[in-house]
Amino acid sequence: NVYLCPSLHIEEFELGNIRTDNITEIMEKSKQKYGEIDVEMLSKCKNCEIKYYCGGGCRAIAFNETGDLYGQERNCDNYRNRVFDLMLQ
Repeated sequence: NVYLCPSLHIEEFELGNIRTDNITEIMEKSKQKYGEIDVEMLSKCKNCEIKYYCGGGCRAIAFNETGDLYGQERNCDNYRNRVFDLMLQ
């Protein structure tokens, strides 16, 4: 089976089966169902100063931690602080 992400092997994110479904149709289903997830779509990221550095983080991690594909990763604040520290070096 084909999933949105290898880390999201649950039925909710199944897009099709490579043996029985056309790959173009699978890709189209992915676009229709999830579109292109962009950092601007993530409410916690909209006003973040480093959103373009991390891109909103990993959607699989966010989902596994929060149950929300558009949620915020638990380590977001730590990552942001680390990026700021590196910028100041």
